Amino acid sequence: MNLGALRIPLLVTSSLLGVIGVLYLASAKIILSSFAEAERQVIQRDIERVQEALLNDLATLDTEAEDYAEWDDTYAFMANRNAEYVCSNLNDATLDSLQLNLVALFDSAGQIIFSKGFDLENSQGIPFPKSLQTHLTPDSLLLQHPNLENSPSGIVLLPEGALLIASSPILTSASEGPSRGSLLMGRYLNTAQQERLADLTRVSLAIYPFNAAQLPADVQTVHSFLLNEHRQTFVQPLNPDLIAGYMLLPDIYGNLALIFRIDAPRDIYH
Repeated sequence: MNLGALRIPLLVTSSLLGVIGVLYLASAKIILSSFAEAERQVIQRDIERVQEALLNDLATLDTEAEDYAEWDDTYAFMANRNAEYVCSNLNDATLDSLQLNLVALFDSAGQIIFSKGFDLENSQGIPFPKSLQTHLTPDSLLLQHPNLENSPSGIVLLPEGALLIASSPILTSASEGPSRGSLLMGRYLNTAQQERLADLTRVSLAIYPFNAAQLPADVQTVHSFLLNEHRQTFVQPLNPDLIAGYMLLPDIYGNLALIFRIDAPRDIYH
């Protein structure tokens, strides 16, 4: 048998196998990269849905504050201090119905006229949080309304936890002034609210204070990365079975306040 004739098919076969191997590795890398990008986009959309749900909560809170602030009865109370108004409109049942942890009325000079705290978990009144007082000085952002349409809302970090808060100028039912002060409403972003957001958006959600002394290792790493890179969101695989997304949220003053973390199984990757 001619050995030279045997070498040619062997060389051709070896070359073909080499080409197939290179093509396979290249294709596998491209396909895996495409699936990794697809799962990253899914988590990014989940992050955006959580952000949208939280912004909707703030918008709802802002609307509720505006409804009570732009009302002839509230406007009249700021002048006559009729106790019946408070008993009828700012009682435990009202706060429970609106899912509020606090409500307060301030006059035009920034002096508190009425305040009430409420424990939603136990459905009972509690003292108004003293820790919020430092945010309610007469020149506070929450008590300043440069124009009648100015209604600040956002997140305030307190020792009791993160508080969603909205403030609205007190006007007549026709949205006319002059303003007689400010009406504030607040709701803690506590465990129950976190669970509600998670159920609403169908994600696994955890929320951490930005400046917490102790954070999970992955959150601490991302915390530094987002801060250094001036980014608001980030997605990373945690292991072959789990991927996580992170989002930074500012407080009402524009300072970084909270880190949201969601995670999901890597179904697309698998």
